[in-house]
This record gives sequence, C-alpha cells and structure tokens, in this order.
Amino acid sequence: MQVNIICVGKLKEKFYRDACAEYEKRLSRYHKLKIIELNDEKPVDDSPEGIRKVLQKEGDKILPHLQKGYSIAMCISAPMPDSVKLAAQMRSYETLGTAVNFVIGGSWGLDERVIAACKGRLSLSPLTLPHNLARLVLLEQIYRSARINAGESYHK
Repeated sequence: MQVNIICVGKLKEKFYRDACAEYEKRLSRYHKLKIIELNDEKPVDDSPEGIRKVLQKEGDKILPHLQKGYSIAMCISAPMPDSVKLAAQMRSYETLGTAVNFVIGGSWGLDERVIAACKGRLSLSPLTLPHNLARLVLLEQIYRSARINAGESYHK
C-alpha cells in the first residue's frame, strides 16, 4: 500500500531525521512510503487573524496533495485508537485500493478546509506533540501496525 505523510515543516534536528529515517527504512518492507514536506508559514504576529492567515496559506499548500487517496487529518481531538485498533484500520485502508495520506499540520495545527477535505481523523495522544515528534510517533505506529498485520511479534 502507498502511504504518504504530508507534513508542514521540515525536520531540523539530526536526532529526528535519524529516527524517522530508521522507521522509513523499516517500513519499506511493508509499504511504499513517501514523505511530503511543505514549508511552514511564519505569522506576522500571534493574533487570531495572523494565525488564521498562516493556517490558510499552509492549507493552500496541503489541499492539492489530498486530491488522490484516502486522507487522514492528525488532530488532537480525533479518535485515539490503541495499536491493535490502528492496525485493523490500516488493514481496512488496504482494501480501498488507493493511497493513504496522513496529514500533520504545523505549529498552529490544520486549516479547517484541510480537516474537512480529509475522510478520517486520528490522534496519537491527548498531549500536544511538536510536529517533528508527531511524525516520528506516526511512523513508529504505522510500522507497528504493519508488524501486527503481518503476524510478526513486536515489543509491547
């Protein structure tokens, strides 16, 4: 299955790049993986209007990538399955016969248009995670799901 991770912002710290690269390598046994990094926007100020403009600009960059495939918005208020349930969801995505797009927003989250364009929602934690860490946790959980679905053991 083709899995795309569409994310706002680049991995700046080496330890995040190294950890994500390790899971990308591991995942290559199970899925075709593509990471799409989009530049984040800087607000003029932290006012609600400044943040709205940032979300809108980032949303404009994300939306074209959602035209193909089944898209899932990473949202803190979304369902939070355990690893076994996420593995079952991943199995169901395979039956769709299309790519699966996981969308990770920038510092301010996702534009409402992006969330509305996604057919699914997923939360990794009730905690707010920096988007770099969210990408790493998402990669690890996709890998864990692949191992579960392949009937292979994975540390609990």
